[in-house]
Parts: sequence; C-alpha cells; structure tokens
Amino acid sequence: MSYEIAQQHIAEARRTNSPRLNLPLPPMQWLAQILLWGSVLALAHSYVFFPLLMKWLAKGKKPNSRVFAADDPGSEARSATCRADRPHPWPAAD
Repeated sequence: MSYEIAQQHIAEARRTNSPRLNLPLPPMQWLAQILLWGSVLALAHSYVFFPLLMKWLAKGKKPNSRVFAADDPGSEARSATCRADRPHPWPAAD
C-alpha cells in the first residue's frame, strides 16, 4: 500500500470519528494472522478445552471395575507381546 493511500485512509477515519483505523493488511500479513491465531486456538484446545470436555463427559460415570495387580499370575498374558527383557522369537534380518 502506498503512503498516499494510507494517508487517505487515516484522514477518512479521522473525519468519520472511527475508533480505529481500517487499514487493509497485505496478503502475507493475513496469512500470518491466520497461522498465529490458528496455532493459539490449537494450543488452547489441547491444554484447556479438551481436558475440560473430558472431565465434563466423564462426570457421573463409574470407574473401571476391571483392575489387575502387577503381580497377578495372569498378567503375563495381558502384557505387551514384545518385552525388552526377552529376546525376539525370530532372528534379526540382515
């Protein structure tokens, strides 16, 4: 935007007693604004809105009744299939 056009916008805003100057933004600034506020909204969703939504949806629900102790004899079958303390059942591919 040229200096003369910006001055015309400022003069028009002063004539109409506008509380703010309505200067159009260049396209790259629009893109930057969209990216900035989209990122802020994504962070707010992740750390504020989603946890609050989960608490609200879980209100009045009963807790899980199927809880197993770590030393339960059947817990071996429910553990992960590939454990770090055991070697793989097949040899590594070369």
